[in-house]
Amino acid sequence: MDVLGRDWERAVKAASRSGPRPGSDPGWRERSLSTLSAVTATLRAMRAGRVGFDMPGGASRLRVLTALCLLCARANRTDVQADVRRLALMCGVGRETARTALERLRADGWVTLERRGEGRSANRWALARKPGGMDALTVSCQGRSQVEHAPWSMLSDIAGRLSGWLSLCSHDLFQGPDRSRAEGNALADTCCDPLGTGPAPGLARLTRRLDTEAARLGKAGIGANRRDSYERERLAWAWWQAELTWMRSPAGTAKRRPRCAPPAGPSGPFPPMPRRRDGKVSWRQARIAARSNAESGFRGYNDRSASADGKRNQI
Repeated sequence: MDVLGRDWERAVKAASRSGPRPGSDPGWRERSLSTLSAVTATLRAMRAGRVGFDMPGGASRLRVLTALCLLCARANRTDVQADVRRLALMCGVGRETARTALERLRADGWVTLERRGEGRSANRWALARKPGGMDALTVSCQGRSQVEHAPWSMLSDIAGRLSGWLSLCSHDLFQGPDRSRAEGNALADTCCDPLGTGPAPGLARLTRRLDTEAARLGKAGIGANRRDSYERERLAWAWWQAELTWMRSPAGTAKRRPRCAPPAGPSGPFPPMPRRRDGKVSWRQARIAARSNAESGFRGYNDRSASADGKRNQI
């Protein structure tokens, strides 16, 4: 095992050295400049007097828009795929709140829906606040050393700051009514300037203090419980997608059902989904099975009587 461990470590180091590096992509610099322009323009506009974010629900919309900026900065793109559960966990809100916030941001012209999600793909959202030109930004980048790496370095700084901002405002202590979310946003503003440079100081110490206060008020674990619930929902949805793949395949071509993949659980074929007497999927039983098998990957589920294993090409 020690030999395998050392071999794996060497392979990981070799892969990291041989992977793509900033500047190796011919369009990397232009894409970095475009992403940096869109992200900074959005951040400056959304924090200029907090116009449109001081109304009911504004605190949640501010978090969701900030999360989209973070995803764009990490992906070096002005558009990203983002499902409501992922955004909800990043922002410390419920998935329905995240969905409503996205629709309101779209209506207010902050984001655009580039492509609707289908199957395993989530909706693709794009930042809509883009400056007319990039001359001033290009000049500011040229004032730094290592010109080719300046835009990506600035994006990395912004991503780190945004991550710190979201980790503070989405703490268990600030999950709840819109007033609590606004308080969390205000605290994050005092500690993390998204357009600042370098890591925000004192985040770890402040987080420990927030943990203590959340435990005192009985709010500790809210985020973890929501994360567990959404993971079970993702697992049930992946189960359904695997069922669709199997049901739509011609008879005789798919001898085995699609396999589970981490983090759904250990690799192995998905079992048939539980069915009602009329042959339709029983989502109640599916959620129960997903909850009890979230860690074991369906190895314990074998209720053949509640399944329709032979119903191929029927949805």
